[in-house]
Amino acid sequence: MVYDGTSSVEGVELAKIGRKLRYSPTEKIDVIEVDNFPLLGKLSALRFIEWVLKNPGGVISLPTGKTPEHFIKW
Repeated sequence: MVYDGTSSVEGVELAKIGRKLRYSPTEKIDVIEVDNFPLLGKLSALRFIEWVLKNPGGVISLPTGKTPEHFIKW
């Protein structure tokens, strides 16, 4: 199965903070900076919901710890 990994959620957050997803050639992976830990949980939750809507029938694995607590809260 091929999954759709595109994201408008990430684009909205990047536009809000005024940064690019990656600054080549220095950065080799995509980076989104947030101001605080709860915002990271909220962004993760929104991105997860977006992925599920674009990939019905997709398979996921959820981690444990503080970040998922904020994920579940939001």
